[in-house]
Amino acid sequence: MKKQFLLIAAICAAMIAGGNVLAGPPSFSLSFNNGYGGSGWSSTDLTGTFTCSPIDPSTSCTINYCTDITNTCTPAPGGASPQVVNFTTEGTTYLRYCALDNNGSSTCASGVIPNAVINIDKNVPTGVLLSAPAAGATLSGVVNLTAAGTDTGSGISKFEFYYVGAGSNVKIGEGNPTYSWNTSGVANGSYMIFTRAIDNSGKTADSAPI
Repeated sequence: MKKQFLLIAAICAAMIAGGNVLAGPPSFSLSFNNGYGGSGWSSTDLTGTFTCSPIDPSTSCTINYCTDITNTCTPAPGGASPQVVNFTTEGTTYLRYCALDNNGSSTCASGVIPNAVINIDKNVPTGVLLSAPAAGATLSGVVNLTAAGTDTGSGISKFEFYYVGAGSNVKIGEGNPTYSWNTSGVANGSYMIFTRAIDNSGKTADSAPI
């Protein structure tokens, strides 16, 4: 048993002397503010924070990155961990990155460059209106409510439909762009109805009531 222990210790010492332990690319993480997960759409500017940790604690790691709109750029030296990148441009931006340690190990060693997709839309939907039914129409039974509107950034996710009753907005339902409303559940009377457009970043805009 003693000989086996001495042999194992000698092998480990030789591996350490030869630099053959603790090899491998650094561990790496990328996080964003506002809970953004690297997909979907954000309605505000974003800040991304890179951190990396080398497998070998005797060395250090650096982060290379680049941004473009085609996902083809080559990461350039950024500096030591952590690195902070701000995103303010609306639309889609690609963030490509690598982490490297002083031993030459890299997260991009396989030739595959990791990337994150940054989608920002800070504008509200425009031209939102309730195109049907007509203003002043008498409604009964099942009625199709139809909305219209545009969003040149993230696109419209859905329209919500409301009527104004007793001083508050009552949600009827939602669709894109039509919802079938069974009016039998509403007491007879005069009501204003409107639609609310919601884009994929969560921004909203209301139509004029009719």
